[in-house]
Amino acid sequence: MGSRVSCWLLGFCLLLGCSSPAPAQGGGWSSLIEQADAFYKRGQYDEAIAAAVKALELAQRHHGAEHADVATSLNLLALLYRTKGDYRAAEPLYTRALAIAEKLFGPEHHTVQIAIGNLADLYQAQRRYADAERLFARALGNVEGALGPQHPNVATWLNSIADLH
Repeated sequence: MGSRVSCWLLGFCLLLGCSSPAPAQGGGWSSLIEQADAFYKRGQYDEAIAAAVKALELAQRHHGAEHADVATSLNLLALLYRTKGDYRAAEPLYTRALAIAEKLFGPEHHTVQIAIGNLADLYQAQRRYADAERLFARALGNVEGALGPQHPNVATWLNSIADLH
């Protein structure tokens, strides 16, 4: 799952157009995100969580509660908690990251689909299959509406639903 987490985080960050607030204690936002990712890759999850919390606090202080950097920080923190098996801590973070992405970009944006996928994957890991299916179907509907039924991304969501079943 390690490369998948880094890949989802990087995709989430790039799609949201993350910025770098001025340096603060422990470095700037990007530096803290990179530290958290490096700790994650070394299996140092508590250190990764600490860096991600600092990144979230910095992003909120510099940009307010509904900014792309806040959503990315929330997503990273949720991924880290999920990796540690703390699903209860991960869920509200994923939910908030999704809400911010939807507000910033609208329901059909690719970043929103990534956020939906993250939350659906969490539900699937928790064996909350009905919740996961509802989210996978939502993403499928969004992608079909935006890109048409023949687009390859439609197949990706159909595969997610098939895997769930």
